[in-house]
Amino acid sequence: TYSNILVSVTDGTSVASLPALSIAVQAYSLGSATLNWTPPTQNTDGSPLTNLAGYKLYWGTAPKSYSQSVTIANPGITTYIIENLQTGTYYFSATAYTASGTESILSGEASKTIP
Repeated sequence: TYSNILVSVTDGTSVASLPALSIAVQAYSLGSATLNWTPPTQNTDGSPLTNLAGYKLYWGTAPKSYSQSVTIANPGITTYIIENLQTGTYYFSATAYTASGTESILSGEASKTIP
């Protein structure tokens, strides 16, 4: 807490001042969510997946409503940390995409609450 803060203004002739005030500063921290997944090996029709190019991760603050996303253009990456999440509950889903740009359906949804 910072106390006895004085605020005043002058026009060169007159001075106006507010009564002394205090400001309380509270620590604020942001949270993170670590997402892990297993790379798919088959297409939805059961045929072998041979041209996996990467993943798209989606998240938002309402179920099945994703306002944020990131593209991971490396099929070898299977973990991603989403940082700077404010307090609240977040919902996450992912897709895989091929070299030709075909994107899978969304995965099942996961959630995490940031205190």
